[in-house]
Amino acid sequence: MKRNWRSITGSRLLDLLTVFVVFAFLFPYLFMVSSAFKSRLETFAYPPVFLQFTPTLEHFDNIFNNMHILFYMKNSTIIAVCSTLLTILIAIPATYAFARFRLWFSLLADGAGHLNRIRAFLHRARAGLV
Repeated sequence: MKRNWRSITGSRLLDLLTVFVVFAFLFPYLFMVSSAFKSRLETFAYPPVFLQFTPTLEHFDNIFNNMHILFYMKNSTIIAVCSTLLTILIAIPATYAFARFRLWFSLLADGAGHLNRIRAFLHRARAGLV
């Protein structure tokens, strides 16, 4: 089956646009990762240096030896785990209550399903079908 030249051109333009958009979204991340391996002078150079630089690990050495990053990461991990456990501890009984009991606000908690049924009942009642 032959394809029309317009569909081929449109497909190529769509591919080109997709590549451009993906590159536009990924460029800041690529620049950030490459800046981690540049020296301080290369990082703040104007115009910026993209590909021709000497890789160095001086920033990583500074983070792990001078800034005690592992201490801060341990604190963040403790906070994240505790908040997750607290959320689960509160959510499980609440979920059981919503599923098991018919509470006074269950009409709102169950969502739009009940509201649609009420609306349909009122419509039938006005028509005299109930």
